[in-house]
Amino acid sequence: MIFKTSAFIVFLLLGLTVQPVANAVPSQQTQHNIQQVSLDVQGMSCALCPITIRKKLEKTPGVIEAKVDFDKKMAWVKYDASKVKSQELVDAINNIGYKASLHATE
Repeated sequence: MIFKTSAFIVFLLLGLTVQPVANAVPSQQTQHNIQQVSLDVQGMSCALCPITIRKKLEKTPGVIEAKVDFDKKMAWVKYDASKVKSQELVDAINNIGYKASLHATE
């Protein structure tokens, strides 16, 4: 008990406070905005192409996760639909020289 009291006094003397971590647990509204999309990607010609595409997608605001498969010529993106639209993901890939489109089942 003395240790807990001493630590509390140190916090008070130093002016330190314990703050909850903001957004530590996503709100229900945020979870409902999470979408996943499959994209067909043409123009990949080497093993570095999927890495380039994945990095471009990951830098796009709202993207949570991106995976790109060279053999299947596809990308899968998990994103926050309140921050980015699926067409913007297609445009991001097209803007770096590849030809992307929504997968036929989308």
